[in-house]
Amino acid sequence: MQERGLIVKLKNKTCIVLTPQGEYREVPLPGNGPVRAGQEIRLEKKEFRPYLNLKHFVAAALLLVFVLAWQLYTGRVPAAAAYLTIDINPSMELAVSAGRKVVSASALNGDGEKILSKVAVRGRMVDEAVEAIVARAVAENYLAKGSDNVILATLTVAENAEPVADLVSICEAIKKPLDSGGVDAEVIIEPVRPELRQEAASSGLSTGRYLLLQKSGKKGVPVSIGEISTKSLGELEKEKKFSIADLLAESGAETERENSAIKGEGREKAGGKGIYMRRSKANDNQDDNWKGEEKAFAPGKVRQTGKDEAGRSPEPAGGIKRREEEKKDDPVNRDKKGKAKDEDRLE
Repeated sequence: MQERGLIVKLKNKTCIVLTPQGEYREVPLPGNGPVRAGQEIRLEKKEFRPYLNLKHFVAAALLLVFVLAWQLYTGRVPAAAAYLTIDINPSMELAVSAGRKVVSASALNGDGEKILSKVAVRGRMVDEAVEAIVARAVAENYLAKGSDNVILATLTVAENAEPVADLVSICEAIKKPLDSGGVDAEVIIEPVRPELRQEAASSGLSTGRYLLLQKSGKKGVPVSIGEISTKSLGELEKEKKFSIADLLAESGAETERENSAIKGEGREKAGGKGIYMRRSKANDNQDDNWKGEEKAFAPGKVRQTGKDEAGRSPEPAGGIKRREEEKKDDPVNRDKKGKAKDEDRLE
């Protein structure tokens, strides 16, 4: 059976024709001489091949596949249940799922971009991701031997949410690459409120640096937002002659008080107290170890920057020693000691 078609477009070896039924079809060029657009030619029905209809079908199919794939992809990405920021000079933030996996990582400054460009953290457990980031910071000399190294991490968990990462495990993840590289450093980990993270984002600072800016202002330490945003934490401590751990010492207690005010069934809320540890070599005859501030804290113990179990605030450097000296000078104590000696002589 033959049909007729009107040539509307010429190609190399084929042409597009318009059939009486109003369909566009691509057919081979006739072999009986030259043809031109607008010319009517005879066609056999078996030669007809869909042109525009096929292209439309393929495009629609590809679009459908893309849409379905995107829906499956976004549906599988879990929502962030917590945010962990890490500040050295590189600053970055990890979004962590309820399953303790990193769902996204954001660089908060140029050095943070360099670190994240060389470390794949998405999909990894948060402890593994933190360890990999600190190890890369050591390899890139952001944390170096003989330098004033400070690492500040903040953990933000939504109100009433279950803890997704305990501060001690994060601290252990930070310590491993420092121990391996023989790098001395202060490690400070603080729990913070979601509202503080939002304020930090509005100011263009990481949560940790924004917290430091707030605390320095309250305690009269002159630090500008420019210095906070550009200098490493070790440089800030050295130049401003302050201890970041001391500045932030009250924030853990504040968070704990706020958490205790939240009504619940007695379960411990995420983040009550912060952690402060320092890695330093005690002397040439001892191995490297982790300890609290000076000798008020035993080697390897975690210093809680909030209140202790009895509700007391942590001792400042030398506080225990000063208390012992005050007890010696106390007249009441002297009288007690004198009476005890007299009783011993009588016996």
